[in-house]
Amino acid sequence: MNLVIYILKFSGCLVIFLFAYKFLLESTNQNTLKRFYLISILLLSATIPFISLTTYSYKDDSFVEVGKGIILNESESLSDLGSIVSIWNILTIIYLIGFFAFALRFIFNLSSILDKIRLNPKRKKHHLTYVLLNDNIAPHTFFSFIFFNKKKFETDELPMEILVHEHIHAEQLHSIDILFIELIKIIMWFNPVVYHLEKYIKLNHEFLADQGVISHGTDPIKYSNLLVNTTFQKENSQLVNSFNYSSIKKRIQIMKTRTSKKSLRLRFALALPLFAIAFYGFSTKKVIPLEYPTQSTISTQSQQEKATKEQIAEYNKIAKHYNNMPEDDIRIDKRQLERMKYLYSIMSVSQRENAEPLPVIKLPPPPPPAPSPDGLKEVIVQGYPAPKPKGEINEVIVQGYPSPKSPNRDQLEAPVPPPPPPAISPMDFVIKMAKKDGSKFFYNGKPISSDGAIKLLKNNKNLNIVSQDSKTENPKIFITNKPIVHEN
Repeated sequence: MNLVIYILKFSGCLVIFLFAYKFLLESTNQNTLKRFYLISILLLSATIPFISLTTYSYKDDSFVEVGKGIILNESESLSDLGSIVSIWNILTIIYLIGFFAFALRFIFNLSSILDKIRLNPKRKKHHLTYVLLNDNIAPHTFFSFIFFNKKKFETDELPMEILVHEHIHAEQLHSIDILFIELIKIIMWFNPVVYHLEKYIKLNHEFLADQGVISHGTDPIKYSNLLVNTTFQKENSQLVNSFNYSSIKKRIQIMKTRTSKKSLRLRFALALPLFAIAFYGFSTKKVIPLEYPTQSTISTQSQQEKATKEQIAEYNKIAKHYNNMPEDDIRIDKRQLERMKYLYSIMSVSQRENAEPLPVIKLPPPPPPAPSPDGLKEVIVQGYPAPKPKGEINEVIVQGYPSPKSPNRDQLEAPVPPPPPPAISPMDFVIKMAKKDGSKFFYNGKPISSDGAIKLLKNNKNLNIVSQDSKTENPKIFITNKPIVHEN
């Protein structure tokens, strides 16, 4: 995938997800859910462009696409190519400069925090560590380390609510979210959407910490006044959660908000169409063209031992479509029927067992019988004569009834046709074939013995029988419990 296309799709997904957050979720008090949402949409936006939606389409040979070419002389072509290459090189250099600049900034901020931990006095408090600094800075947290102004800490000038606020940041590991978004900023330093996401993540951390302070028994009004009246002078590093007072009005509003479950379900219902737009609009579309089989492709592909995954998927798609139709109202496209039958024929036995069953199709009554081609007999399907498809099959017994022989031209012209030959039962036919040493029997595509074939017919009189080369010394008899479908 082109890098520019990926960046545009990533940004488009993130814009849609942030739009849903801004107008549907941010004003709720479900702060833990919002934290999970903000991290998840970043991962989704990075993944959706790689998701491939595959569709299958038959080629229509009646339409031919004709392109118009533009002929350039050699000097013009080389000049345009040189301009494109030079612009791309410039953009690449600009990106790399920004990448390394933000990477160095990240390393500098991280080393600065580690130096503060290493060089300043520390106090252990259960599983947390207080780092005491001489600078007049706002309290801030980095994993289990909480940074305070040394003088205010030792003189107990810091309100207890501030200590609890920072404890919540440390216990909920908000630093993991910040490190994650900082690493994304190194890669996507030029993308303004990522900076908006960072702002929402940090603000939601403050919502979570405020919620934790209130849950510890602090009066909301007292805490709101503390947010308004407390000030600090020095700005802290980008890698820490600090007790800051930007967006105070919004933080106080969230503390007072109570969101019902019904309201939350409605908000998610409104967000679902946006998610569908992002998923379908920015995923990768893949169209696999299909060709209707010709005699040459059939003869070539018939040599393969089993169907490929793509061919099985194509067959299942067509067969499922017709299997879902009402049995008495199936209308099937002739080309799709041919394609489906071909795909089924090249599958192995195990593939057929796991695939969609062949649709059962009731064919309309055929026109009056005509003389059959030399060497072929008629097929009886559900009581109606139908011309036999091309091949080596020369006798079919469907649902326990043998097919009558088609009359020849002399018989058609004779005033009184001769009586039909006596019908042979399926059991007698199988016994007759079993007496030939070269006979081979198959049940649902698997070889069986002649005794096994006779036993099958004894147990089930509704089996269908298809024979090949029954007049020769090496006939093949196929027994199946599946319906046999023929078209007119």
